[in-house]
Amino acid sequence: MSQTTITPLNANQHENPYDWYDSLLRKQPFGFDPALKLWIAADADSVTAVLEAEQLQVRPSSEPIPIGLIGTPAGEVFGGLVRMREGEYHHRLKNIIIGAIASADMQQVQQKAFTFTSQGLRCHNKINDLMFTIPAMVVASLCGFTNDSLPEMTGLIAEFVLCIPASASSEQQARASRAAEQLLMRYSSQFECVKKGMFLAPLLHAAVVDDLPNRAALITNSIGLLSQTYDATAGLIGNALLAAQRYPQSFNEASLKDFLEEVARFDAPIQNTRRFAAAPFRWRDQEIATGETILLLLAAANRDLRANPQADEFIPGRTNSRCFTFSHGRHRCPGQQLAIAIASGFIDALQQHNVGAIDALRCTGYRASGNARIPELTL
Repeated sequence: MSQTTITPLNANQHENPYDWYDSLLRKQPFGFDPALKLWIAADADSVTAVLEAEQLQVRPSSEPIPIGLIGTPAGEVFGGLVRMREGEYHHRLKNIIIGAIASADMQQVQQKAFTFTSQGLRCHNKINDLMFTIPAMVVASLCGFTNDSLPEMTGLIAEFVLCIPASASSEQQARASRAAEQLLMRYSSQFECVKKGMFLAPLLHAAVVDDLPNRAALITNSIGLLSQTYDATAGLIGNALLAAQRYPQSFNEASLKDFLEEVARFDAPIQNTRRFAAAPFRWRDQEIATGETILLLLAAANRDLRANPQADEFIPGRTNSRCFTFSHGRHRCPGQQLAIAIASGFIDALQQHNVGAIDALRCTGYRASGNARIPELTL
């Protein structure tokens, strides 16, 4: 990828896209790309305006669910995700999910990640596999799934996430639907036997208090949390390990939480997202017409000097840090602290397993992805 021409769509896979992002911030922070037929928002002000605009939605109005998923189990899950929908009902549901995540014991989350990572490292040293499986195992465990069922759950979620990218093929959508059918069955069973201490317990309790009648929506969004954790936390872990190599003093001196929060800003695991105009939107004398698409370069906005002074410097614990990696506004991802706790447990376990492991890691490239930045690491 290092010799490939960088574009807004492949920058996340480039060895170092940040000089290119910087050039874009200086030359055209907001504009239309005629080749890609997309509006590109790169600077912090533009990204903020787009994420806050009610006219701009996560899915096209004409296609709330990808055509290939309509009428399938994967479409049922996709269509119920609060991060994909608008409206009062979904706003209420999202607040319930935020409250449930906030009630989770992050020390317990970190300990689970530590334990599962330690067990995984004793079996093999395939860091890339563990970067994906450990976050999924932790979230599934929080939902009450037993340890012997966790490998199956991580396998199912790996299949389901195939349908999320816009570029998903019909074969990938079919595989995702088969996985979604199994996930719906398993989560439905879990909701029938919710116990105190499970992540699902406060979720179900909050739904009852808020008089939310649709349990199916809780199930689909529990699956959604599992799928969001899969790629995003893998990227956070991988990019943090590379940052620890590059900035050993910061890694040794800062708290792991501060270090990971700066990694999320500095080398974002989710580098871009899209918004679709449900109505005309005007920004900086530019008219975005109904039906047009805006690509938001979150990673570029993180490096905007007007949002973060000394933005190209790695400074854990920076004051008033503005990080767009987990989005902003009504669709901000509620799982930031969950991801940081999982990554903390993972890195702690890796260090205790092998004190020289971080120095020994090698990056062979970045995983093909529409929006995630996930290094391919070998030990």
